[in-house]
Amino acid sequence: MAAPVAEQLSFPDVDGAGQTSLRETTFVVVDLETTGGRMTAADGAVADAITEVGAV
Repeated sequence: MAAPVAEQLSFPDVDGAGQTSLRETTFVVVDLETTGGRMTAADGAVADAITEVGAV
């Protein structure tokens, strides 16, 4: 099974976004707290992980 391809959308890619003003748009800010920045474990160490998720 192939890995999914990541794609970043922009406002014109969202239905009706061209007619919605920025003032009327809803945003969510997400903050991830981690134990570090390593994606994979090295030399027998445990890989870093997400410890908290916050959204405002």
